[in-house]
Amino acid sequence: MANLKKLLEDLDMRDYLDTQGITYKTSRSRKGLQLIVKECPVCGSDKWKVYLNERTGLGNCFDGDHPPGENFNKWSFVKANIGATSGKQVAEHLEQYMEDLGFVIERDRREVSYEAITDLPEPSTPMPDREGRIATYLWERNVTARACEYFKLRFCSEGRFRFKQDGREGYQDFSMRVIIPVFDITGDYRTFQGRDITGTADDKYRFAMGMPASGAYLYNGHNALGKAHVIVSEGAFDVWSIQQFLWDQGMTDVEAIGTFGKHLSQTSDNEEDQLSAFLMLRDAGLKSVTFMWDAEPAAIRDALAACDLLESHGIKCRFAQLPPGLDPNEATPAEIGAAIASAKPYSKALRNRLRLKML
Repeated sequence: MANLKKLLEDLDMRDYLDTQGITYKTSRSRKGLQLIVKECPVCGSDKWKVYLNERTGLGNCFDGDHPPGENFNKWSFVKANIGATSGKQVAEHLEQYMEDLGFVIERDRREVSYEAITDLPEPSTPMPDREGRIATYLWERNVTARACEYFKLRFCSEGRFRFKQDGREGYQDFSMRVIIPVFDITGDYRTFQGRDITGTADDKYRFAMGMPASGAYLYNGHNALGKAHVIVSEGAFDVWSIQQFLWDQGMTDVEAIGTFGKHLSQTSDNEEDQLSAFLMLRDAGLKSVTFMWDAEPAAIRDALAACDLLESHGIKCRFAQLPPGLDPNEATPAEIGAAIASAKPYSKALRNRLRLKML
C-alpha cells in the first residue's frame, strides 16, 4: 500500500471534488483560492458553509450544528466523504482514486495552461480497419467489430498526442493503446482515453493533457437521446458489454451509458456535467434508469446516492446487482440479463434495507 502521507501530498483537492461529483464553487481570499462546498460530509448541512483552502485542504464548516472542533484537512475531508472508519480505508480509497485518475498535475497554482494541439494521438487507426480487423486484445475480451465501429474506437500502435503547456510544446506517448473517444450529450467530440493493451504500463488508462476530463460526460450518452430507458455502468468496457447484450436481445429502445466513476458530476457552470446530461436525456424522453455498477459495498452506496439525485429530478431509477466480485465487463451475457431482469425499483425502503445489509 502506498504511503498515506505521500497520497495526501499528491491529492489535488479541486480535482478530487470534481471527480467525486461534489458540488462546490470558488472564491478568492487573502489565503488564496477557497473551495466552498455545498454539503458538509460531517454534519450534512447543505447551506454552502464548508470552506476549504484549495492548496492545503484546510478548512471549516461554519454551520451552527457542526460538531465543535471537527475541522478539515485533506485526510479528514476524504475520510468523512467516504464514511471511512480507519486510515487504511482512506489510503485504499486514495490509491484507487489516483489509479483511476491516471496522472497527477503538479500545480503551483499560478494556473498552468494546457492546450491540445492534436485531437487524437497521431497516427491511430479506426477499428475495424479496411480488412475488418480489430485489436486482438479487444477480441479476446469479447468486444465485437460492431462495437468498435459503433463507439468509434481506434488503435494506436505507435503514436503521440501533442499539447502545449504554458506555450511550450510537449507530448504523451499513446503507443500500444486502444483509443476511446468521448463525446458530449449532443454528439460533439470532447476528449479521449487510451487503454494499454500490453499489461506492462504503469497506467492502464492514460488521459490527454489539455483535454477535458472524461468525468464531465456520460459515455455514449449522445446515442441515448430520445430513448426511454438507459442502463448505467461505470467504464467503457462495461458499456460495451451491456450494449452488445442489448443488441443480441433486440432491445433497440434501451441504451448502455457510462459514468467513468461511481459518482455523477454536477459542478460545472456551463452545463457540461453528467447531471445536466441526464436532464437533457430526460427532456428528450428518458423515463427510467437502471444502475449496474459493481457489487462492492462502496459502489452500492454510491449507486443509491445517484438514484436519490436522479429521482429528485423526476427520473425513475432501478437498482441491478451482479454476483459479488463482478462488474459488467466480467459478467456473462446470462448474468447481465439476470441482473437486468431482477433489478429492483428504487425506494427509500430499498435504500435503507441495503444500507443495513452493508453494516
